[in-house]
Amino acid sequence: MALRDLWRRLFGNGATPTAREMAHLRLRIQELEAQLEQARRHAEYARQTEHARATAAADATLETLLTELATPLSHLHAQLHLAEQGALPPDAPLKTARHLFRALEAWQVHMEGTVGAVEPYDPERHMPLRADAEPHAGQPVIVRLAGVVYKGKRLRKAGVEAHDGGTHRA
Repeated sequence: MALRDLWRRLFGNGATPTAREMAHLRLRIQELEAQLEQARRHAEYARQTEHARATAAADATLETLLTELATPLSHLHAQLHLAEQGALPPDAPLKTARHLFRALEAWQVHMEGTVGAVEPYDPERHMPLRADAEPHAGQPVIVRLAGVVYKGKRLRKAGVEAHDGGTHRA
């Protein structure tokens, strides 16, 4: 749109701008365009800065978690090597597992369900281990694998099998 047309739209058809008014209008448009570009640059800088801050915070949190898990992971790695050589002490995996679960609990990761326990089936908490045998809600099931919950959010449902009412193995 030409400046004269813009002037007429703003001030009416009968108005004709002077050369000075046109120059002032051009200058004002240039100022507004510069301000707009500066605002765009500032918004992009703020977005990049916030992204970098969030990434650094996430990295720091993950590093703290992995630092706490480093010892049990190192033990598991050594135990794998010893197991391959047939020299693994029988209680070593249990000690390492306890250490690992304590570290995870400090990060609000909890195991849900007791392996071997009989519970009423709840599709929100349980996942059948066999795809061909999904129990109905409330039906007794045996917990075979504990579920995993992080800060109250279920990451993995407990793995269950139908319970026939007889004795069961844990």
